[in-house]
Amino acid sequence: MYDLFKLVRLLSVKNDVHPVTVDKFTWRQNGESSFLALSCSNGFLVLRYCCTGCQPVVKQIPWPPDLQITSMCFDPTVSWLLVQTENGNLFIIPALTMMDPSCQVNQLWSIDDVTIISSFKTRGTPTVTTWWCTLEGKHIAIVATKLGEILFIDLIERQLLSGRCVDEYINNIELIKDDQQTMTSLLITGYSGKQWKMLLEKTRTKVAAPDTELSELGYDNIDGLSLPSINVLQKLGDEEPDRFEPIILSQFARSVTLSPQYAKGRHFVSAYCTKNSLFQVYDSNMEHNPLFVYKLPVGSLHTILTDRIMFLDTKLAGDQKLLILSNQRAEISEDGDQNFNSDAVLQQFEIPADEVLQSVIPKSFPFYWHEKLESDQIKLLSDQDEIKADGNSSTESLSAIEIPVRSHTVLDGCIIITNTGVYECRPRASPERLFLELCLSQPDSKVIEQLGISLGLDLNFLLEVAADFLLCHGRSKQATRLFHMSKASPVNRIASFAKYGFIHEIMPFLLQMLRKERSSLNGTKYKYIIELGLHGLILKLSEEPNNEDVITVFRKFVQEFSDYEDTQRTTLRLLSQAKLQTLLLDFAVCQGLVIEALEELSEQGQYHLTDTCQELLVERGYGAHLAQVASGAFLHLLDIRRLVKIFCERPQLITQHPDLLLDNLSDLDIDDLLRLADVLDPSKPIIRGYIHRKMKSRRRTDSLTSLTGSGEFVDSVTVVNRDRRNVDASRLVYCFLTLVLHLNNRRKVKGEPVHSDFLFKDMTSLVKNIVEKSQSGRQKISCKPNPIGCGQMHAAVALRNGDLYTWGKTNNGRLGHGEVKGSPSTCGPCKVSNLLTLKIKVTSIACGMQHTIALTQQGLYGWGASKYGQVGLGTRHTYTRPMPLEEMSKINCIAVDCGQYHSVALTEDANVYSWGWGVHGQLGHGDTEEMLIPKLVSSLTNMSIVKVATGYCHTLALNSQGEVYSFGCGFFGQLGLGTSSKHTLPVKISLLPEKIETIGTKFFHNVAVDTKNRVFQWGCHPHGLRHFVMSQRRSRHSGHNAFEQADGHLRPRIVDTTYLNGKIKHVSCGSFHSCLVTKDGDVYTWGKNLDGQLGNGSRQDGRIPQMVTSINDKHIVHLTSGGEYNVAMDTDSQIWVWGRNEFCQLGLTSSDVRQPAKVIRTIGMKSAGQHLTEVLLPTQLNLLPGSPTSMWQYRSLAETFSISESMESLNTWNEDDQSTIETMSCLNLPNLSDVGDVLYDRITIPIVIQCAPNLCDSNQLLRDAITIKDWCVAASINLYLGNYTQAMSFHFNVLRDGLYSSTELDDLSMKVTQYYYRLIKESQFGNDEVMKNFLYEIFYHWEIETLSVNLLEEFLDPLLDTLAVVLSTIMFRSVTKQDADEKTQVDLFAPSRKFLKSFTTKFCLKLSSIALMKIQTENMSSLSSLKDLGGKGLSTIPVSILEGDKLPYGQIWQDIMQNLQKGHESRKYIYVTHSEIDRLEEHQNYHDRGQGHADSAVFFTCGHYFTKGSFINEIDRMNKDMSSTHIKLPETLSVIKQYYSRQGHFPLACPRCVLSAIMCIS
Repeated sequence: MYDLFKLVRLLSVKNDVHPVTVDKFTWRQNGESSFLALSCSNGFLVLRYCCTGCQPVVKQIPWPPDLQITSMCFDPTVSWLLVQTENGNLFIIPALTMMDPSCQVNQLWSIDDVTIISSFKTRGTPTVTTWWCTLEGKHIAIVATKLGEILFIDLIERQLLSGRCVDEYINNIELIKDDQQTMTSLLITGYSGKQWKMLLEKTRTKVAAPDTELSELGYDNIDGLSLPSINVLQKLGDEEPDRFEPIILSQFARSVTLSPQYAKGRHFVSAYCTKNSLFQVYDSNMEHNPLFVYKLPVGSLHTILTDRIMFLDTKLAGDQKLLILSNQRAEISEDGDQNFNSDAVLQQFEIPADEVLQSVIPKSFPFYWHEKLESDQIKLLSDQDEIKADGNSSTESLSAIEIPVRSHTVLDGCIIITNTGVYECRPRASPERLFLELCLSQPDSKVIEQLGISLGLDLNFLLEVAADFLLCHGRSKQATRLFHMSKASPVNRIASFAKYGFIHEIMPFLLQMLRKERSSLNGTKYKYIIELGLHGLILKLSEEPNNEDVITVFRKFVQEFSDYEDTQRTTLRLLSQAKLQTLLLDFAVCQGLVIEALEELSEQGQYHLTDTCQELLVERGYGAHLAQVASGAFLHLLDIRRLVKIFCERPQLITQHPDLLLDNLSDLDIDDLLRLADVLDPSKPIIRGYIHRKMKSRRRTDSLTSLTGSGEFVDSVTVVNRDRRNVDASRLVYCFLTLVLHLNNRRKVKGEPVHSDFLFKDMTSLVKNIVEKSQSGRQKISCKPNPIGCGQMHAAVALRNGDLYTWGKTNNGRLGHGEVKGSPSTCGPCKVSNLLTLKIKVTSIACGMQHTIALTQQGLYGWGASKYGQVGLGTRHTYTRPMPLEEMSKINCIAVDCGQYHSVALTEDANVYSWGWGVHGQLGHGDTEEMLIPKLVSSLTNMSIVKVATGYCHTLALNSQGEVYSFGCGFFGQLGLGTSSKHTLPVKISLLPEKIETIGTKFFHNVAVDTKNRVFQWGCHPHGLRHFVMSQRRSRHSGHNAFEQADGHLRPRIVDTTYLNGKIKHVSCGSFHSCLVTKDGDVYTWGKNLDGQLGNGSRQDGRIPQMVTSINDKHIVHLTSGGEYNVAMDTDSQIWVWGRNEFCQLGLTSSDVRQPAKVIRTIGMKSAGQHLTEVLLPTQLNLLPGSPTSMWQYRSLAETFSISESMESLNTWNEDDQSTIETMSCLNLPNLSDVGDVLYDRITIPIVIQCAPNLCDSNQLLRDAITIKDWCVAASINLYLGNYTQAMSFHFNVLRDGLYSSTELDDLSMKVTQYYYRLIKESQFGNDEVMKNFLYEIFYHWEIETLSVNLLEEFLDPLLDTLAVVLSTIMFRSVTKQDADEKTQVDLFAPSRKFLKSFTTKFCLKLSSIALMKIQTENMSSLSSLKDLGGKGLSTIPVSILEGDKLPYGQIWQDIMQNLQKGHESRKYIYVTHSEIDRLEEHQNYHDRGQGHADSAVFFTCGHYFTKGSFINEIDRMNKDMSSTHIKLPETLSVIKQYYSRQGHFPLACPRCVLSAIMCIS
């Protein structure tokens, strides 16, 4: 038994003194309100009203004893109580307002008193009454009598409407409704058990009458819902049949009792047979077989059917019980042969023996019933816990109430009415809660399972919830039992155990699932189990981060099961959230997800990496990844040593983060500075190439105007891009020069000598000689990039903007998309996102069988299977994403090619590197060993190799002299040496008669083209060779002679090119076919054509080259062949493909091909790409979905920016394929590591500035040099800028810092002085001011170093004729008090009087004599020079020296002011007569009449007076007179003019008198 319900007594009418019983009763529920009415034997009517959440209200109403109650019922709203008395009267009692006056009810009847209806009489005594609300809203009382009458009384109109009759005493009547609420029937039960069904009303659902009839009736709609219902209350026509007559239910035996039921949201009719205890459930029409059949215990009386359980009372041998049965357990088959299942009894209650059970009525409870009960229970438990805490109770027990339940099932209860009381059977706990309680406390699993099955619970879910709760509290054994009972999926089990850290308990099971049951798990579940294991392991690691056992288990787990990309991302996220940086980055490095791992750390704000993590990333070459995330935030927190290592590996990062380097230079030692300088050396290939690409791209941006159509706008865009790229290149050069500056300063501090001899050399000539010397004999090669790569089953194309697209077969990671298990076996064109994320631009691409090698602006990248080391990363792992080849990071490669399992790279120095599969000697190292990293093919060094090509197991190399070398397997004639031997070292193919221009191979045969445009071919595919041998054998057997030699494939033979026109520029080889591309862009093919690889629209083989006519107007510039297919690119960058497409290696599906004639479709065969297996004609491939293949014309402007930025080194795509030899003149830099006395000496800086002035910020470098007091570099920069005086000053500083004897210092100082004097005189800027500063610097140096003045006089003596005036301003200038106070900038380096006095008298006299002579002979020019250079200090020169009678400027002013002030004491006023005033007024009126204002006037002591206007006129006249008349006092005249020209002031002297005085003097 299960404690689901509890039985509660609602009320009792027992009275020990005067026994009282219940005679009649009724109960009804409406929503959360219920009403109970009892008619008791003591003459009282008991009412009980209950509303959920409120206290029940009980009232006892006295009832007249002469009005015996025969029946009672409530209306559907439980507002009114209808009472039927024996005399036939009906009483409507306002029950609701009596119990709760605040309630609002429909006042159809009086709410203050009882409404009595007595307007009808019955023949028989009423037995039972029910309340019927019709569909039309009428309130009808149905009254049944002992004589079988059925009367219908309108309770509002209070009149009898209709009636029917049966032939028996009616014991009970009940309403039956259908599920659609469109039909109501009356179930009539007679005294003998006979039952009838009578239709009361029905809604018309079909329209039978024509539209005209409906129109006459006044209805517009013709749907059944708009038609009136028909009911028993309507009057019948004379001849109309009575469809409302009671129909006896003859199909049921007398032993069957029918009753209406409501369960599962439907209306049913139950049929209980007392003979066999079968309880059958029918639909409301009772026209079909029973829907459900149940077996009940013997003696069942009243049965209530609910959704999941049944309530019934039994009475056997005097025992009255209320049984609660499980519907599911009690249900049987329709034949009814089974016995009652005792397990169906869920719970039972004993009814007191002294009470007689009269009825059981269903009752529903609100949906929140259990939530309310549990909240009260939780509050009670919390109070008990507080009491236990006060009492220090240590009892630990688990309560099911703590387990969260997402929803409770609220079972229906029932009302039990006995002769003396009323009981309520209400739910004690929800089925789910009871089930969980049993899970925690019941050891018998069968009991738990039976409850779940009996009530139709979600057994597995609840068991898992309980098990999860037990795990949460550390009870794993109990949880395991529940999980076993639940038969939960492995996913759920593992999830729960992993969630709570029971890793060791569940890990064996998890591994077993992943390994042994992999086939039974779909991809989603498989990934989910893996992720659950990850969650658990990482949770354990977060708790015990140093537990080596758990770490080992974790590493093995992720190594074995982290194949899905989603799983990898989840691992990264969880590790970052757990702050397990070391494991995170270790995993990321193994999976090639370093960028993703750093992004996760960035999202978590974990920018500071531990030392272990820094070491892990930097030492393994992932330092550059740190700069790609969070704007380089990780770099700012790195140790400076590791930062140096990163910058050494990725010098281009310095352009993005220059401050990181420059701000930490003081923390670096000489070795670090040397390493960085070596890496950033712009004369080295990597940096020179980077700068060259930047500058080259900058020059080409102007052409982008043709790509957009808005030239004006694009011009503005290209200016922005040009500036940014120029800044990148300039930053790199600036950082290098700053490194050199600090490197030499560090050497100086260490005590190493400063080499400054280069300052005396002409830098232009010096650089020219160094460049010529360093570049003599040094030749670099350049190759046209190959943007197309084709393997056996995949292909790749690099676009002009550097984006790489790959497609074809996906396994082994060959596409670089990060493929995982479960992904499709083939893939269409997709961008390699990892390269895009790292902003890596691809220039050339090559594909092997299962790997791919990309040549980028940042070096070589590889991915795919590396079983033989062909990826070149030093391991045999499979890499699903691009990885950098660290061994080639400092080598500037210009071309790459891939054989089936080996790879080859060509450098700009014409060196060849190879790696991978070497069993046939195809690596050229002299052995058959495999190479896991690139290794130099030393045999080809100094042989000027310009092109390499790789086959299946051999390699070809072409040098600048047109010689071809081969090495590797020669069994099928691949080497072209006339034998089938293998060679592990390169061997020249001497059988080629002419100089070769280009070569090609891919599998087993080779093609070469000589300078005469002849085509040679050698080698043969094994299948082709087998076919040849078999054909020869058949010819011999048939008696025919075999004309072809069996070993013809071992040596080169000429291919017939009769139908070929144009110069051949490129060749390509597939498995059985070959292709040629001419200078005019035409394509020629020949060979096998089974898969349409010749592109001629058929399968016919071609023995000689034939033009592919369908693309002869496209001008093809690139073409690469795979196994049996080809990929080509034309001048518009459109991609053309044809041939085999079994693995989507063409990148096409059926929907991509618009001409069915080109396509061969094979259904039911091995195929891919939606059954598109071959394309027989070249077809355009659209790499960008929904747009043309031309990637240039329809891009957004934002993409145009990136295109213009990254078109580096790609402008040669449309040029000749001829590999040329050229002298590298990029930047015109010599090898900087070879110049100077030590590595990267100071001379490096002026050389770089001289060679790349546009990339050098000379002024900033000068400031930096001055800051760290590197006077030598400062002098060299000033020499370059032409600031010779400053250069000499810094050169003097170099001498002052040196350790020289006095004699040596004298000699060196004089040497410096003479050198810079010569430079100044030779320049165009040697004016007096420059020479003055020049002399200042010399005197300053001589004075502070106390050098020999005689030596200086010897230098100046022959130059006095040139320097006399300038030197005089220095030698004879006195320092006044005012000068000393002003401390002008010029005086900072002015020699002291003591030093000037050290010059000999003879020298001073000679200087003064020459200066006077120059003043007298050159007149104003020398005088002006003296004034400009000397300033106030010229007061020391006698007046007679300047000019005969001329007075100093200041003295002139002084004399004028003295004259003006004469007699001012005696003239206190000015006397003016009346006539003079009148004349002044007349003059004023004449000039200013009509203006309405008076003008001011001025009066002078001389007697002259002027108005303002006349005064101005007088000034003008005076200026004219002075200008037209020759005056001997020009200086005085100049002063007077300035005096009278002042605005807003009246002079103190009369202009007329002043002019007269000057004229008299003249």
